[in-house]
Amino acid sequence: MQHSPYQKFARYYDTYVQHFVDDLSFYCTSVKGSKSVIEVGCGTGRILQSLLGSCSHITGVDVSTEMLAIAKLRLTDQLATGKLHLEIHNFLDGPMVDHFDAALVTFFTFNYVLADPYVLADPQIFLSHLRNSVDRQGVLIMDLFHPKPLRLPETDGQWSEMSFSTDGRIIQCRDRRTKSK
Repeated sequence: MQHSPYQKFARYYDTYVQHFVDDLSFYCTSVKGSKSVIEVGCGTGRILQSLLGSCSHITGVDVSTEMLAIAKLRLTDQLATGKLHLEIHNFLDGPMVDHFDAALVTFFTFNYVLADPYVLADPQIFLSHLRNSVDRQGVLIMDLFHPKPLRLPETDGQWSEMSFSTDGRIIQCRDRRTKSK
C-alpha cells in the first residue's frame, strides 16, 4: 500500500501556513461579488476561511484527504451553511462537473504539479482541465514561485500586463512579483 506524502505533512503544513496573511486581501478583493469560486489546492482551509465573505459559494479542492480533514474540522460551521463545499479532486484526472466564475490556484499549488516527484504528468493537462471548469468569462488566479525580483530587483512589486488569444478567447494576464521580506 502506497502512502500519501501528505499523511505526515498535513499537520506541519497547517501549523506553518496558518499565520501567513499577506495574500488574503488580494484573493478576497479579486473574487468579491463572484457567484462561485473554486480554490484549487485549498489545503487545510486558510484561504477558504477568508474568502467566505467575498463570494456567494466557494468550493475547496485538494488531492490530500489529510489536508481536507483538517479543513473540515476548522470550517465545520461554514460547511453546515452550504456556502462552502470541500472535495477531493485532482485536475490531472479531469475537470470538475460544476463551472466556476473564478478559480484560485493558491500558495504555489501549480509548482507542485510542475515539480512533485509523486506527480509525473503534463502540466498542460492540469491547465486544460482547470480551463474546462471555469466559465468562459471566468477569472483564473495562480500563485507561482518565480524569483524574478531576485534577479531584477527593480521589478519587485511592479505589475506587468499582457494579453493573447487562444481558442477564440482573449486571455489577459496581470503579474506582480514580490520578494519575501
